[in-house]
Amino acid sequence: ADFDAAMADAESAGTERSYELPDGQQIALGNERFRCAEALLAPWYLGSEEAGVAELAFRAICAADCDVRAGLYGNIVLSGGSSMFPGLAE
Repeated sequence: ADFDAAMADAESAGTERSYELPDGQQIALGNERFRCAEALLAPWYLGSEEAGVAELAFRAICAADCDVRAGLYGNIVLSGGSSMFPGLAE
Protein backbone atom coordinates (compact mmCIF):
# COMPACT_ATOMS: atom_id res chain seq x y z
CA ALA A 1 0.00 0.00 0.00
CA ASP A 2 1.16 3.53 -0.78
CA PHE A 3 1.54 5.66 2.35
CA ASP A 4 0.75 8.98 0.67
CA ALA A 5 -2.38 7.55 -0.97
CA ALA A 6 -3.50 6.03 2.33
CA MET A 7 -3.05 9.38 4.09
CA ALA A 8 -5.08 11.17 1.39
CA ASP A 9 -7.83 8.54 1.61
CA ALA A 10 -7.92 8.80 5.39
CA GLU A 11 -8.34 12.57 5.23
CA SER A 12 -11.03 12.56 2.57
CA ALA A 13 -13.04 9.43 3.31
CA GLY A 14 -13.31 9.58 7.08
CA THR A 15 -11.89 6.11 7.64
CA GLU A 16 -12.11 6.17 11.42
CA ARG A 17 -12.81 2.92 13.22
CA SER A 18 -14.04 2.57 16.77
CA TYR A 19 -12.36 0.20 19.19
CA GLU A 20 -13.24 -0.84 22.71
CA LEU A 21 -10.40 -0.88 25.21
CA PRO A 22 -10.19 -3.53 27.94
CA ASP A 23 -11.58 -1.03 30.47
CA GLY A 24 -14.67 -0.51 28.29
CA GLN A 25 -13.67 2.93 27.00
CA GLN A 26 -14.35 3.55 23.30
CA ILE A 27 -11.73 5.22 21.10
CA ALA A 28 -11.80 6.18 17.42
CA LEU A 29 -8.68 5.81 15.30
CA GLY A 30 -8.20 7.19 11.81
CA ASN A 31 -4.87 7.40 10.05
CA GLU A 32 -3.11 6.42 13.29
CA ARG A 33 -3.94 2.82 12.37
CA PHE A 34 -1.35 2.78 9.59
CA ARG A 35 0.93 5.61 10.67
CA CYS A 36 2.22 3.52 13.58
CA ALA A 37 3.25 0.75 11.16
CA GLU A 38 5.09 3.29 9.02
CA ALA A 39 7.06 4.36 12.07
CA LEU A 40 8.46 0.82 12.24
CA LEU A 41 9.12 0.31 8.55
CA ALA A 42 9.69 3.78 7.06
CA PRO A 43 10.19 6.29 9.88
CA TRP A 44 11.27 9.04 7.46
CA TYR A 45 7.59 9.42 6.46
CA LEU A 46 6.98 10.72 9.96
CA GLY A 47 10.00 13.03 10.02
CA SER A 48 12.45 10.72 11.79
CA GLU A 49 15.98 10.18 10.52
CA GLU A 50 16.19 6.75 12.14
CA ALA A 51 16.35 3.57 10.05
CA GLY A 52 13.37 1.24 9.79
CA VAL A 53 13.23 -2.33 11.05
CA ALA A 54 14.21 -3.83 7.67
CA GLU A 55 17.26 -1.58 7.36
CA LEU A 56 18.32 -2.31 10.94
CA ALA A 57 18.04 -6.07 10.36
CA PHE A 58 20.05 -5.76 7.13
CA ARG A 59 22.80 -3.77 8.86
CA ALA A 60 22.98 -6.25 11.73
CA ILE A 61 23.29 -9.21 9.37
CA CYS A 62 25.92 -7.43 7.26
CA ALA A 63 27.95 -6.86 10.42
CA ALA A 64 27.99 -10.63 11.11
CA ASP A 65 30.58 -13.05 9.79
CA CYS A 66 30.10 -13.93 6.09
CA ASP A 67 29.73 -17.61 6.93
CA VAL A 68 26.57 -17.11 9.02
CA ARG A 69 24.74 -14.46 6.99
CA ALA A 70 22.69 -16.91 4.89
CA GLY A 71 21.50 -18.64 8.05
CA LEU A 72 20.55 -15.34 9.64
CA TYR A 73 18.55 -14.26 6.58
CA GLY A 74 16.80 -17.62 6.55
CA ASN A 75 15.73 -17.38 10.17
CA ILE A 76 14.12 -13.94 10.40
CA VAL A 77 10.83 -14.25 12.28
CA LEU A 78 8.30 -11.48 12.72
CA SER A 79 6.01 -11.96 15.69
CA GLY A 80 3.81 -10.05 18.05
CA GLY A 81 0.94 -7.67 17.47
CA SER A 82 2.85 -5.52 15.00
CA SER A 83 3.25 -8.49 12.66
CA MET A 84 -0.52 -8.47 12.06
CA PHE A 85 -0.62 -5.13 10.22
CA PRO A 86 -2.40 -5.47 6.87
CA GLY A 87 0.08 -5.74 4.00
CA LEU A 88 3.13 -6.53 6.16
CA ALA A 89 3.69 -9.90 4.46
CA GLU A 90 4.16 -8.16 1.13
